[in-house]
Amino acid sequence: MFDKKDLQNEAILEKVFYYLERLFNSYKIALKIKSQVTKDFKSNLTGKIMDYFSKFFETKIFWLTNLLDILKDTRIKFFFESAVNLMQLFLIKGQMYQSESRAENFNKYYAKQYFKGALDICEKYKLDKQKDRVEREKQKGYDDLKNKCLSGINNLNSEYFLKIQKNLSTDKLISNDLINNKETLYLILDAFYQNISRLKGFNDKESYKNITFYYANIIKIDYKLLKNYKNLRKLYDYANKYIEISNNIGINRNKPWFKEFLEIKKEIDGKIKEDELENNEEKRKIKENMKDTLNNIRIFKRFKS
Repeated sequence: MFDKKDLQNEAILEKVFYYLERLFNSYKIALKIKSQVTKDFKSNLTGKIMDYFSKFFETKIFWLTNLLDILKDTRIKFFFESAVNLMQLFLIKGQMYQSESRAENFNKYYAKQYFKGALDICEKYKLDKQKDRVEREKQKGYDDLKNKCLSGINNLNSEYFLKIQKNLSTDKLISNDLINNKETLYLILDAFYQNISRLKGFNDKESYKNITFYYANIIKIDYKLLKNYKNLRKLYDYANKYIEISNNIGINRNKPWFKEFLEIKKEIDGKIKEDELENNEEKRKIKENMKDTLNNIRIFKRFKS
């Protein structure tokens, strides 16, 4: 039905998915017609959905979650099977990337994202609660699949744990030695965000101190090591927020990591002011050009008359 060469084209892919969304909506409507929803009908439809998922999982697997979302209000057993089928593809994709051993090709990072993609489906649709409504064999298949994804993430975390520990201490921010190791930096960023998410349920001072320390490292990695200036305003907001929190919880400002954090904050402030001046200068030039253009039009009109 689809030519693989055509699917390399982003514009064609968007059009294909537009029609697939309409097709999946028709599936949802068909599943509400009780008279035609037989066992064979559901089995045939599940097969078609799996076929479409399989065709696109190599190129646009995250787009497939939009198709799955269309089916969320269909019958529990039918939806559960469709969701598990998509989870299986996320797992396969993650395992493919995890098996690649070359360094600095981001495969380990991508593998983790695909394992997380499968677990996000579990969480979003509360499949742990829904599994009690399906056959025991399918429950076991779902549990095995979920455990493989968790195991994949844990293995990747363990693989980079020593590298993270080597470049991080409680007194200093992440080491500058990692500036040319982007994959490791992204994996460390991911680990920091996970720890922050875990700690945000606590309101004690120690948790806030750790969160502030993690955000200080995130800001350093993004700004100093990855030089990601697109998120400058976001990093600026993070820095201001956690400096304010540090004042409330009594973080020792003489600690080396906090001093470095404040220095980076000053650099970000300066960079934002510099960008604002450039933007203002650009706007001024545009206005001047517009004035010149209007004056030229007026002169031309007078000359013509």
